[in-house]
Amino acid sequence: MAMNWEEKALVEIRNKLAHKNFTPSEAAEVLASYKPGTIYRLLNDLVRKGKIWRIGYGVFRADARNEIIATKRNLSPNLERARRGLSKAGINFMLTGYSVLSPFIHLFPRRVVHLVYVELGSGESAVEALERNGFTVLLNPKSTREVNLTLGLTKGDLFIIRERRDLSGNTETGVASLERALVDLYYESTRGRIPIPEVEVGRIIRDAIRVGGLNFSRLTKLASRRGIADEMRAILKTEAEFSPGKGKTVFNEHVKAVLTDTVR
Repeated sequence: MAMNWEEKALVEIRNKLAHKNFTPSEAAEVLASYKPGTIYRLLNDLVRKGKIWRIGYGVFRADARNEIIATKRNLSPNLERARRGLSKAGINFMLTGYSVLSPFIHLFPRRVVHLVYVELGSGESAVEALERNGFTVLLNPKSTREVNLTLGLTKGDLFIIRERRDLSGNTETGVASLERALVDLYYESTRGRIPIPEVEVGRIIRDAIRVGGLNFSRLTKLASRRGIADEMRAILKTEAEFSPGKGKTVFNEHVKAVLTDTVR
């Protein structure tokens, strides 16, 4: 069966742009016969169909999704620059939450709220390191209202720094494991600390489960350190038919909100 124009374009993108992040302008160079407006529509259609992945605002990837996750190279250029700046400053940090889960995001916003956890006492140093690199930073905000206020007064992505005793689930590159990122995103969203809808968190968790490779035992262990293990077991029981064993499951308002979009 002959390929249609979208399928032919996808073959060209994968041949020329696989194994790297690329922008619409780079895709336009590969697909020189198409108009810029057509390129944008094409990329959006391919993302919607799961053929390529939007890993940041205006940044795409054409690898298989499990390859993106396995290589941990799913950081946008800005986030990679932030990671290097924190590393250069000698700070023990962990990029987590939304920042790490971009391959699973459904509703990618124009402005991203990035989460960076650092050791107690190093918050100010982390703020200085990121501000030196031109980023907008907020240290230890207590509510979504505070975050939204800062977003309303600034431009570009916002980096939230939180000082934490526990950085378990961190990798040597300062990027949270998939399990830790899911736990942190769930907690931050459901406890009203970042402006990310709970239903979107549910979609991200569900997509991560479907792709495979999650360690459920590690996930619930990390969740227990945040006091949400019972809620996470309830989600896994619903979405992955995970048997919690002796662990309890709690279907409270947070869990129900996250599971709102679940199709039965």
